[in-house]
Amino acid sequence: MAQQNETKANFEQAECVRTVAKTDGGTRKVTTSKRDQLRKRLERKTGARLKDLEKALGWQAHTIRAAISGLRKAGHDVQREVGSDGAVYRIVASKADS
Repeated sequence: MAQQNETKANFEQAECVRTVAKTDGGTRKVTTSKRDQLRKRLERKTGARLKDLEKALGWQAHTIRAAISGLRKAGHDVQREVGSDGAVYRIVASKADS
């Protein structure tokens, strides 16, 4: 049970991570976390293929599936469809949509 709570806390903490760096022009560039990148890709109308997510995020398939599970626990309705190109994941509703 303690490990499950620790994992949940780590996942929720990952949502808040932001990297701020200065560029040559003196402006600030904000980079979103990988969890945010995953959520944005899944919110697209076409969703995202597992293979595309692996390439874009640099994660292995089991890590992506675990992150998707975390999004489900956070209230997002994530659907999985299997096509000729492999599994496609898509967020069809979130907690805010309810």
